[in-house]
Amino acid sequence: MLSLFEIDDAVGQLWQERITPAQVRQRSIWLPDYRFTGRLQLPGVQANASDIVYVAERRSYFVVVNSPAQLYEYTEDFALKARHELHGFEDPEALAYDGNGNLLIGEERRQSVVTLPLSRLQGPIERSELGTLTIAERADNNRGLEGMAFDPGSQVLFASREQRPLRLFEVAGAVQPGAAVSYQAAVSVLGVQRLRMDDVSAMHYDLQSRHLLVLSDQSRLLAELDSGYAPVSFMDLEGGFNGLDHSMPQAEGVTLGPQRQLLIVSEPNLLYRYQRVTD
Repeated sequence: MLSLFEIDDAVGQLWQERITPAQVRQRSIWLPDYRFTGRLQLPGVQANASDIVYVAERRSYFVVVNSPAQLYEYTEDFALKARHELHGFEDPEALAYDGNGNLLIGEERRQSVVTLPLSRLQGPIERSELGTLTIAERADNNRGLEGMAFDPGSQVLFASREQRPLRLFEVAGAVQPGAAVSYQAAVSVLGVQRLRMDDVSAMHYDLQSRHLLVLSDQSRLLAELDSGYAPVSFMDLEGGFNGLDHSMPQAEGVTLGPQRQLLIVSEPNLLYRYQRVTD
């Protein structure tokens, strides 16, 4: 049963969407247009699926698993193409793509971003041989770096601290392809009070709309933010809403596919798929 606070949030979200002008909706991702089309178990993954990203150059989806640290590559139809052990990685929770041949892997406790060139997927993946960037001091409370998204145009990385306190960051100089070199990030902290989310578990930057998707596991909510970080649209991930017969158990990752499909990864190994439907 929804609490009064959750009902108040839902009413606010509906009002926000209702007053959004049609021209803004057309150039947005616009989550109310998406419909649930099915759920599947990710081939090869047993547990701890943490994030997902699509890489057009390889026509592949990548999924990171935090324990044991692994990286999975799938076809566009989610047939398993490859599985890679991530040697030396600690608690990889976030995944992004820089649009220029590099995967970015975020480690929660270390609060570091490791640059993994796609060319390195041909052999062993050793963290010690890759460039890294530190966003903040180590977080031993397991509430550190949780979500990432990358804007190839501005070369800015968006990152989130999960909660206590919940933070969004803009990070400059995130891509560090140099081998075994560690950098300290230049970080700007963003206000997120308008989100009214209990946590941030994942993010995705959409280059077409220049909007940011922000996923909350605990609030069971996906929000679309504009370039000024103002909410634009929402998707409720609770049972009974948006085609779900039960609540999404633990939403951990989000991305858009080649046909602008919306995909959400949920622990232990579930993938929820949505397709945009317009009149």
